[in-house]
Amino acid sequence: MNTIQDFSKNALLADASYAKDLVARLTGGNLEDALSNVVDARFKDAASLAKDIGAHYVVLDQYTDSTSGGFSATVFQNKDTGEIHFVCKGTQEIEDFVNDIDLAVNGTTSKQIVELINYVKRLEAGPGKAPQYGFVSVVQGVGLTDIYEFQQIGEVDGVVLQNAFGNAVPFGQVTVT
Repeated sequence: MNTIQDFSKNALLADASYAKDLVARLTGGNLEDALSNVVDARFKDAASLAKDIGAHYVVLDQYTDSTSGGFSATVFQNKDTGEIHFVCKGTQEIEDFVNDIDLAVNGTTSKQIVELINYVKRLEAGPGKAPQYGFVSVVQGVGLTDIYEFQQIGEVDGVVLQNAFGNAVPFGQVTVT
């Protein structure tokens, strides 16, 4: 059941996802320091929030798209409950402009959709091989619903998530923020 505390926790993790270069297994004081140094100072005047996140969460992985799509996500695990949070960061700077044009012209940000799908496939694969997809086209659907067509273009190694103790964490049921 969702509570106001859940929404608050998810909002804090969403802000935390803007920290750059969060490495796997970052937790405690190191995570607190990383959040306190966020360039746009989301946690500058809220050190207690950064401390709370550091005390209760560990970074399992962070992905930042290296192409012009601008997709970025961070995977956190609550150390107390084991709950996994998949947190997507909003685009910033030039990516906003490029993706706004893509939205206006095509009705979607196809590069970000492909990056999201490919990252989730890598997380699901764990120690195995993960299929990687490329965007083919938008097939007009029924009414206002469009159907997107993707094609597998290769395979890559999956992402092995590890908790603060170095134990593998399967990417199963998650909370998406």
